[in-house]
Amino acid sequence: MSSSPTDLPESLESAGIFRVLDPEHRALLFAAGKTRSLVPNAVLVEQGSHMDSLFVLLSGVLTVTCHSPVSTVAMGTIKAGECVGEMNALDPLKASATVKVQHTARVWFISRDDLEKFFTEYPSAGVAILKEIAILLTRRIRRNADKLIRQAEMAVATYEWDE
Repeated sequence: MSSSPTDLPESLESAGIFRVLDPEHRALLFAAGKTRSLVPNAVLVEQGSHMDSLFVLLSGVLTVTCHSPVSTVAMGTIKAGECVGEMNALDPLKASATVKVQHTARVWFISRDDLEKFFTEYPSAGVAILKEIAILLTRRIRRNADKLIRQAEMAVATYEWDE
């Protein structure tokens, strides 16, 4: 289902990586993508699968998990206005996490090819989006580094306590 600029939802207007765009560029970008409705427990992204789209959650809640052969780790939730797939929009590797629908959801998405076409046609808007993606990824790296430090400190504290 294609989207028209008049259908531009408020959640895309306020989405972190798109908030820097002027209304005209935001509407053009939205028109280049599509929307999809998803039911609870549907898998939007499967860890290890090929990804070629950037998704923005318009409504609902998504859960993010990563798994190894021995465990599954809850990474967090995605709420309206937040994005998924920004890493694969830049670097076409396999998905690093599984994203499932927790509550009925509606997503807007754009393929990597269509996003690159938008960047070529509107380079200043493209640079602004890429800067926002870089900031988003940097914040996630910092947050995860802080979590790793806390986990390491807890492991050391537990080990020392048990001696």
